[in-house]
Amino acid sequence: QVLRANFRNGTQVTRIANTLLKIKHRRFGSIDRESNFLVDAVNQDAGVVSLLTDNDSARRDLNAQTRRSTQFAVLVLRDEDKAEARKVFDTPLIFSVHEAKGLEYDSIVLFRFITDNRAQFNEIAEGVAAADLAGEDMQYGRARNKNDKSLEIYKFYVNALYVALTRAIRNVYLIESDAGHPLLRLLDIAQADASMKLTVQASSQEDWQKEARKLALQGKQEQADAIERLILQTAPVPWPVFDEAWLRETLSKVFSERVPGSKLKNQLYDYATCFDEPILAYYLAHNAGFEQARNFRRVGATQGRRHYQSYFARNIKDILRLCD
Repeated sequence: QVLRANFRNGTQVTRIANTLLKIKHRRFGSIDRESNFLVDAVNQDAGVVSLLTDNDSARRDLNAQTRRSTQFAVLVLRDEDKAEARKVFDTPLIFSVHEAKGLEYDSIVLFRFITDNRAQFNEIAEGVAAADLAGEDMQYGRARNKNDKSLEIYKFYVNALYVALTRAIRNVYLIESDAGHPLLRLLDIAQADASMKLTVQASSQEDWQKEARKLALQGKQEQADAIERLILQTAPVPWPVFDEAWLRETLSKVFSERVPGSKLKNQLYDYATCFDEPILAYYLAHNAGFEQARNFRRVGATQGRRHYQSYFARNIKDILRLCD
């Protein structure tokens, strides 16, 4: 059994995606019975699929309306196309198609998919007329010419466009300079009004934190890092962080390289008192000549506790400041 119900996309996105499948079927024939069907939208929210002429005004307006919303993502065809998209859009949610698989957003912006690959999409639309796309059924049948390898050449483009369209739950906005391209005419995508304004609410810090975590868990680290940098503006804490990498490096400098001075030894002794590491204190005293470490058993706990004074205080404002 093949699942024909589409639970993600609204009716307009589903209509355009189905039309693209019909074009693919008409142009290249069927590949297998399983992929030879159209889908039905369960989500009855209509949404919109709009074509925007690529100019400075349209770019500027769309960026201003979407730059701070977790509900909008920008998609480009290939990884190398992201650099150009970043010149236009300030959102950290910029993906190539292969990165976008498995993701979904309320609204998707498709940036110059067809314009930058005009010849390839011309070939996909070649010989297909609007009348060929009438009806809802597609008859299963192999391509007539067995030597025609055009599907192998062009399936990346048509499949990528299908994936990109169907990342949108409600709305798709295509930015193209070639508004009269034959494929766009066949898809019957309406030209957006020049004064189009989107109703977009800026997302909260918490929304962006959740989005960054979700993307990181899905392996989309580039976009998660961009959220941290551009939106959350996360900065390193203004104190030394004694993590494992630091500890290994400092142990090596003190005990193997014998780096002169007491700064690193002091830091290791701080670490020993904070985390109750008597063996480290012993080696500091007997192998590194750090005499202060000989007092570990007597005053180590007191010295370590001073780093936690704010946490033991009745007033939590200092801790909240450190958390910020």
